Amino acid sequence: MQQIWDLPLRTFHWSLVLAIIFSYATSQMSGEWLSWHISIGIFIFALMLFRIIWGFVGTTTARFKTFFPTYSKIKKKYYSDNNYIGHSLLGSISVFALILLIFSQAALGFFVVNDEIDINGPLYDLVSSDTSYMLTGLHSKLFDVLLVMIAIHLLAIAYYSIYKKRNIVTPMVTGKIKTKINNGFETKLSINKLNLFLTFSCSLFTYWLIDSGYLLMVLLDFTK
Repeated sequence: MQQIWDLPLRTFHWSLVLAIIFSYATSQMSGEWLSWHISIGIFIFALMLFRIIWGFVGTTTARFKTFFPTYSKIKKKYYSDNNYIGHSLLGSISVFALILLIFSQAALGFFVVNDEIDINGPLYDLVSSDTSYMLTGLHSKLFDVLLVMIAIHLLAIAYYSIYKKRNIVTPMVTGKIKTKINNGFETKLSINKLNLFLTFSCSLFTYWLIDSGYLLMVLLDFTK
């Protein structure tokens, strides 16, 4: 057994799955549920910030430089089905696309406007009414794109499971995989506790900064 995914990465992954499900569910409701939708959106933004930082200071397989699809890696067939640990070529492209989409979607949600009830995005007051309506529409359309990407992601998991006979879900739960491949990866991933603490603290502080309204207050003062 070889450790492939560290605990912080796995916790991020499943937290994001639950957060997106809850975000979608609350977006279909009305009333005070929309305030929950906004809160979970801020939480998702903080989660994505954690993943981005962890992509630079995390363990080997979590770092972007490990699976960024460079030309040289593709040319050397580094991502062939029988010769890689971690993300495949398509998997790595999917990861970067999802990070960009989800991060953008959460950020757009900060500026949304709702005419039915007096609940708007946490940074709504920073932009004009017309701009807010435009960003609200974009927020809605981008979510449709995200749903398509999630569907493709799920189909890819099914494809690997049924046709490739490769279970990629269980390793994201246990963190380990049965393999004879070694590509220079550590058998046991070592987590830098200071990096983890700083990454988590930065994400938590970001959530508080936006949710408390303090960021809006600072930005409004700055733009005066």
